[in-house]
Amino acid sequence: MSEEVQSQHIERIFTFDFIRGGAIIGILIFHRVLWDWFFQTFDGTTDLPPEIAILYLFITMAGIFYVISGAVYSFMIHKRLSSGNLSEKQVILGGWATGLILIVYSSIMRIFLIRFIDDTMPLAQVDPTLDNGTGILPYLILHGRLPDPLVLPGQFIGIETLAMIGFTIIFVSTFLGLLYRWKGLENPRFFYILLAITGAVILIVSPILRVTIGLAAESAFQNGDYLVAFFTYPLTNGMMPLFPHLSYGCFGAMLGLAIARRESPKKVLGTIILSTAIFLVVGILFSGNYQGLPGQEPFDWMSNVELIARKFLQLGFFFFLFFLGLALIDYRKKESKEVGADPSAPFILFGKLALTVYMLEGLMAVIIQRLVSPIWLAWNATFLNIVLFGFLNVIVWYGILRVWRRYEFKGSLEWALAWFVRKLSGKTSSRFRD
Repeated sequence: MSEEVQSQHIERIFTFDFIRGGAIIGILIFHRVLWDWFFQTFDGTTDLPPEIAILYLFITMAGIFYVISGAVYSFMIHKRLSSGNLSEKQVILGGWATGLILIVYSSIMRIFLIRFIDDTMPLAQVDPTLDNGTGILPYLILHGRLPDPLVLPGQFIGIETLAMIGFTIIFVSTFLGLLYRWKGLENPRFFYILLAITGAVILIVSPILRVTIGLAAESAFQNGDYLVAFFTYPLTNGMMPLFPHLSYGCFGAMLGLAIARRESPKKVLGTIILSTAIFLVVGILFSGNYQGLPGQEPFDWMSNVELIARKFLQLGFFFFLFFLGLALIDYRKKESKEVGADPSAPFILFGKLALTVYMLEGLMAVIIQRLVSPIWLAWNATFLNIVLFGFLNVIVWYGILRVWRRYEFKGSLEWALAWFVRKLSGKTSSRFRD
């Protein structure tokens, strides 16, 4: 691996598309297992089955998207600032605008498009703050009528993945924009250290915040004080709170900056392996044996220390994936060209439109369900059947994406964001280039 290899692939990192694509494919299957099978039988009084607990640890919370968002935006910010295409002010304003767009789309998704548990499951069996309300359109398709009530308070309180990506972009863009304005472009070591410290501090203070602010937010929600809950719940409560997940963006930003600055592959890969080892060791040492649903951990100190330890395990797993991707694809010239030569390859194709697929997958799932259930009555009767149904969703989406690609993905969420970036900077995004 040489500096020449790094230079040739600095414009686009295939690893990001590849892992993002693999993650959304996993979510398409896991969400079906979760919402169309597991929650139909889980009564909330027993431990999670081992296979569900493992899937929750590494797939649910979609933490990989936050790491990638931090990496992609730090990569883009450094390149745009170093080339003079954007100012620090434009970086910050652009990050806020992009993040707010994603947060708005998240709200639309939660009200109209999302698919969670069926309304036949008693609401008391799961925490209503986990968005236990199928969106209006999927509900209408499933039952032929509008939900009653039309929306639940939990659909307006807390954060889901799309919004968390938006907050990550806002945080990373503001953090780096101010940092570049203060220190300029020639202080990489300082940037790496500050990002690492910030990420570590966010992880460390998260248990403290959850047993204080989190407990108060939970009480506010349960007592019907929804205005207080609206502002406090997203900080520490639910499946995807700001603390600790903003730390994922910090660690991702370190990786993105290192690649954008063309640090040597040996240095980048060595740092990733060291980070992976630290994350995994800390996670293993402090993880407990919690067997409940993520986001419903008790508010005592030990439970929340163990919660953060599981985040360390997630980060270790994610960074190991980055190591494999960079070592086997982007830092090896031949393999990079082979991956990029076929833009219709499933992982690359899904990676390009991961946000759009995530936003619409619940609606598409109930449409597929309505079409196949008359001829496949046992589509969710067993774990194997629901996994097969999840793969059917993947196949349908792959066909849609192949057709959509012919029209340059016009109308997708990524297309809209790329259009916005082009208007803001006057520079065309390379995201949809084959």
